[in-house]
Amino acid sequence: MMLERIEYHRPSSQVHPTPSPTLNLDVVLQAARRQMGVIAGCVVVAAILALVYLFSAVPQYTATAKVLINRTNSGASDRIAIDPNASFDSIEVESEMEILKSERIAALVVDKLDLSKLTEFSGRRASLGNSVQKVLTAIGLADPPPPPNPERARAMAIARLQGGVDVNRIGRSYGLELEFTSIDPKRAAAIANGFVDAYLDDQMASNFEASKRASEWLQKRIEDLKQQSLTTDLAVQKYRAENSLLSANGRLVSEQQLADINSQLSVARTQLTTAAARFDRLTTIIERNDTTALVTEALDSGAIQSLRQQFIEAQQRETQLTARVGPEHAAVQRVRDEKAELSRLMMDELRRIAQGSRSEVEITQSRVTSLQNDLTKLLAVNASANDALVVMRELEREAETYRTLYQSYLARYQEAVQRQSFPASNGRLINAAKPPGGASSPNWGLAIALAMVAGGAIGTCLGGFREWRDRTFRRAEDVRDVLGLELLGMVPLAEKADQKIWSRPLGSAGPKTQTKVPLSYVIDNPLSQFAETMRSIKIEIDLKVDQKSPIVIGIVSTYPDEGKSTISANLAASLASAGAPTLLIDADMRKHGLTIALGAQFEKGLQEVLTKNMSVKDVITKNKVTGLSVIPSGGIGSVLHTGELLSSPAFSKLVESLSSYRYIVLDLPPLAPIADVRGTAANIDAFVYVVEWGRTEKKMAAELMRINDRVWSRTIGVVLNKVEVKKFDQYSGSSIASYGGYYAPRADESTKA
Repeated sequence: MMLERIEYHRPSSQVHPTPSPTLNLDVVLQAARRQMGVIAGCVVVAAILALVYLFSAVPQYTATAKVLINRTNSGASDRIAIDPNASFDSIEVESEMEILKSERIAALVVDKLDLSKLTEFSGRRASLGNSVQKVLTAIGLADPPPPPNPERARAMAIARLQGGVDVNRIGRSYGLELEFTSIDPKRAAAIANGFVDAYLDDQMASNFEASKRASEWLQKRIEDLKQQSLTTDLAVQKYRAENSLLSANGRLVSEQQLADINSQLSVARTQLTTAAARFDRLTTIIERNDTTALVTEALDSGAIQSLRQQFIEAQQRETQLTARVGPEHAAVQRVRDEKAELSRLMMDELRRIAQGSRSEVEITQSRVTSLQNDLTKLLAVNASANDALVVMRELEREAETYRTLYQSYLARYQEAVQRQSFPASNGRLINAAKPPGGASSPNWGLAIALAMVAGGAIGTCLGGFREWRDRTFRRAEDVRDVLGLELLGMVPLAEKADQKIWSRPLGSAGPKTQTKVPLSYVIDNPLSQFAETMRSIKIEIDLKVDQKSPIVIGIVSTYPDEGKSTISANLAASLASAGAPTLLIDADMRKHGLTIALGAQFEKGLQEVLTKNMSVKDVITKNKVTGLSVIPSGGIGSVLHTGELLSSPAFSKLVESLSSYRYIVLDLPPLAPIADVRGTAANIDAFVYVVEWGRTEKKMAAELMRINDRVWSRTIGVVLNKVEVKKFDQYSGSSIASYGGYYAPRADESTKA
């Protein structure tokens, strides 16, 4: 195999027909730079349109009036409603705003200011049609228009006012700001003040009517409540009399008696318990004959107190005598007898007290029994009256309800009558509208700014669409991402389409002439970017192709007129000028582009060698200056089987017979229109793919490389031809224009020889 494998080549199945560009900040900024003209143009057009609009627009003037909603006077009908304490919140403020913008208020303003006769509000605005109608009427060529319908004009004026008024709340306060816009500043102020006046008058009239209607309704309701209250009171009294439900101080007599007896019974039971406890205590003391025990009754008795004192004194004498004369002495015995007598006397007195306590217990018991009997009788009486009492309580509650309603409605009626005598408005004017000093619209600064922003947005979208539609090769990254190949170099495009280049015709040693096809430009301009690209191709071929002779180089492109013939001629000239035997063959036998560009009449060439067995030496032309040999395409004419000729054994033998040359450069047909190159791939050591910058589509190039797999596998790289130097840096971020001084030809090279 003559072609070495290139390490950075991918399989052709990985050639991307639709590459996925990486979106980053650099790419966006480069795209913005490229489309800056489109964006700036859209901005300028938008600004011009804005200026046209601003100069033709009718100035509008906005007048502002401020009104305060009086909370204390608002809602007369609310104060006479069921809930008179309803709060005045934002909902009611919004309600007042809707009233200000209502059709009723607008109608009052239209009628007061007679706005239906003004063209600004009645719909008869100035227009081209109206102007033409007036001119035709004036010269008698048309009938005057019918008079406008007053009702329709009034309705249109009302609608115009409703659409033109704007009401807003001032912060969180009860203040409202009303704005109206008109073409006349004085009229705008008059209408704004008219809205406020109409609102205040309407609110005053509405409050008066509401108070009047409420008073009438309350008066009728009060009469009904009065009659109902009287009826329920009579029903209570009648029922009480029928059921003997007598009362005193608001309570039934039977209830009062029951309460008194119940209280007396509680007291008697307490007394009985106390007396019984005392009697039991006395009985216990007497039974035990305990003269030392004390009870309240004993302490209260003077006799017992005296006997007890004597008993204590006798006990003291006994103690003293016993200590002095002994316990058996007669004096001690006499004292002991005295103590016994005193003890007996105290016990007798206690028995008398116990007998009194017993009588008290019996009396209290009798009282308790009597009270219980009375309570039982009263309970029986009250039990029989319970049903009647329940009914009477219900009648009393009903009577009290009607009585309360009657008093409440009577107070509200009196209040409504007073407010009807002195009607008040819901609000008051804070600031009256004044004619504005300047127009509120159109806002020149804002309109121009918005137009420029809109123009910039449209320009950005248009530029983005143009970028999206640009599917051609622009950068070296495009070549690598789409084709999987490396960029060998770039050939700049002449700055002007009709620019001619000083160059000698190929195969001539004569003076330089001006030509649009620079076939020997690298010879005459060795320091140009063009010449540098040709040297880069040679280096790439020498590095990647086997060192054998000859090295066959095929120059291909996607479409015709992409500059492959120019690249072929200059590459061959560059190789020959370096001292290597080089042969240039025009293998495009359909178009004969290179042969025609040579400028000489070649009647014999490659076609005759392959079809008529003509000797190759008879068709070779050699340049005496560079030593470049050229084989033209042959007879100028249409050949349909050129693909068979290039893939025939005769062509292979031709290549083998040219072993004396170091390089053979073939100017091959383009890939897209015809399939000649596919059959020639076996005879080619290295292909150079010429892509026109900004014209060759990525999708087409990728598809051709995929189809022509053998061509792709032998392609050493791509040459971007006809690169616009000034635009290239907008795509790549770097500029080959910076090398212009290095590649610029000397002054003597730019003049005629």
